[in-house]
Amino acid sequence: MLGAKECAILGAISERPIHGYDLIRNLIDRGYEEWTEISMPSVYRLIGALERGGLVKGELDGDTRGAPKKVYTLTDDGRSALGESLLGHLENPVGARCSFDLGVAHIEDLDRLLANAAIARRLEDLDSRYKVMTRRRKLQRPIPWNVEALFYHGELKYKAEKKYLEYLLEKLKD
Repeated sequence: MLGAKECAILGAISERPIHGYDLIRNLIDRGYEEWTEISMPSVYRLIGALERGGLVKGELDGDTRGAPKKVYTLTDDGRSALGESLLGHLENPVGARCSFDLGVAHIEDLDRLLANAAIARRLEDLDSRYKVMTRRRKLQRPIPWNVEALFYHGELKYKAEKKYLEYLLEKLKD
């Protein structure tokens, strides 16, 4: 099964033949950085690995102006691997737990003020990321239903995470 980063790239390429820069813009506009562990500087490296693996085909654009650019398309093997991997991720998501849970499991071993400050910073970061996601969501008009579903899921996760962090902060006051 391919990882989330590879699936994000293959999924974007599957929509249409695309230049690397446009692929990155697509991933940013759809908020992929918010819910996958993909970093935009790693996209070209990942595309290269997918191309070497026979899942993506890159051909030089016929445009003679400027520097040559590759246009990427999915190979048949790439489309097959993407489909199998997406089904696997739907059935058995990877990374459903995180190291934050480890911190909570051992929070009594920490100084309460330091734990409170760490959770407060996480809450601030969460609020900041939610604002970015909300802005990106507003820019996506019209928006395909499946992309809207991802933003909606992100919103629900934000609300649940915020409530959980506020609960922890309240408990640390006791």
